[in-house]
Amino acid sequence: MGPGDFPTIVAVMLAIFAIWQFVDTFRHPVEKTETDSDDESESPKNPQAGRDIITGFGLFTVMLVITPFIGFSLAASVFVCLFLLSIGHYKFYLAALIAVLIPSLLWFIFAYLLRVPLPKGPLGF
Repeated sequence: MGPGDFPTIVAVMLAIFAIWQFVDTFRHPVEKTETDSDDESESPKNPQAGRDIITGFGLFTVMLVITPFIGFSLAASVFVCLFLLSIGHYKFYLAALIAVLIPSLLWFIFAYLLRVPLPKGPLGF
């Protein structure tokens, strides 16, 4: 086994479990018990929950497609901002601030500390 085999095995296992959870979310919705609150927004039977999952997958797919063209930092910022605005229902200024901070932290950890090359866009970041 080479050095790339372990990350590949972990990635395949994570993908299988993610697909399993995705399918299971729609096949077996959690029934509300008498101890649960009356808040229906957290219930998997809520149709908005299914739309949020699909929106999240769609945004992540767009991020993966645009990353080679505009770079990791910008693509991740766009993804985080749109994700927070559409699913998290954050105010724009807070979503924009978080969208700058999270990719910056990821860049610092991976590109600076761990020296992992991240895709760079035409602007150099």
